[in-house]
Amino acid sequence: MKNKSSYASLPLIDVARELLLKEKDRQNKNKQLYGNTYKNKDNYICVKDDGELMKPDTVTDQVPNFIESVGLRRISLHSLRHSCRFYSASKWCTYERNSGLVTPQLI
Repeated sequence: MKNKSSYASLPLIDVARELLLKEKDRQNKNKQLYGNTYKNKDNYICVKDDGELMKPDTVTDQVPNFIESVGLRRISLHSLRHSCRFYSASKWCTYERNSGLVTPQLI
């Protein structure tokens, strides 16, 4: 079970916000197209055109291939998560510890 010190919040950068909004728009169009047969009733992000959830292996397998295809060293999705968190944290915020909680402060 996670405790309070296991959670951290990071700012949502503009490019990520724009990608999420595009995905929301794509899903809204697909909801119209598929009507009652559209499956994503819980607003998940990683879904197929018909709203069916993507299997975790789909994303896990595709990310390292994409990273390699743009000329970067092959890295696992899990490793990327750690790299992104520490890069983001050092770039946009500092962390302050209060009573065991880690609170990001924007720079």
